[in-house]
Amino acid sequence: MQDVFANDIVILTSSGNFVELYGYEDVDRPPKIWATEDSPLIVVGSVNSQGKIAPKPGQQKSFSQGGHCLGTWERRDMFISHQH
Repeated sequence: MQDVFANDIVILTSSGNFVELYGYEDVDRPPKIWATEDSPLIVVGSVNSQGKIAPKPGQQKSFSQGGHCLGTWERRDMFISHQH
């Protein structure tokens, strides 16, 4: 990861959707937790088509994680991420 940062390679990653499942409201997993204002790692949270933090369909509470590591928000249909 140090080589990635040293070479200014930009990495986009989703913030995670673990609010409802585990109650983790803030980003809590690598590589997302390594994001800082000086790193090329951009953590993206999910918003709906009106630009509001996206709730799970049929619910009011957000499922997308946030916190100090979050870099930006994007519509969830515009950003596809695979998580292991």
